[in-house]
Amino acid sequence: MAKKVWQITADAFRTKEEEEILRKRISLRRLPRQMDEAINRTILTSESLLSNKMLDPDQRASLASACSKLVTQYKFDLLCHHLQILQTIRRAYQKALTDALQELANCAWTDTVKQAIVDRQNKMVERHEVYLAHRLNTFFVEAPMV
Repeated sequence: MAKKVWQITADAFRTKEEEEILRKRISLRRLPRQMDEAINRTILTSESLLSNKMLDPDQRASLASACSKLVTQYKFDLLCHHLQILQTIRRAYQKALTDALQELANCAWTDTVKQAIVDRQNKMVERHEVYLAHRLNTFFVEAPMV
């Protein structure tokens, strides 16, 4: 029972960390490198078409600009979708944690053991909050802009 509470707590905080980093990426407009590269590979065909000499330079510029805007919007729409998924997962972890704590409360163990489990879980929460704040403050100092 204790391991279940602690595992759910740890998993929930890993998800929260991913969510907060993704929020920060969206606000700073810094995509994960792998995602940016994968999406950029998909527009190579359009870029080769835009290099055709038959296109008027003004048309080429207009079409290239439209393509760039579409791709940029897609990238951040995709990040927002990932954020929604992470939020849904975190809510599921919160429900599972509530259920596990309720199960612990109904368990036949002594109050001292139950309190020790909850105290350990609270310490996990505190430690994670400090770690997350540090990670958010230092991660983006070194993260490359895309």
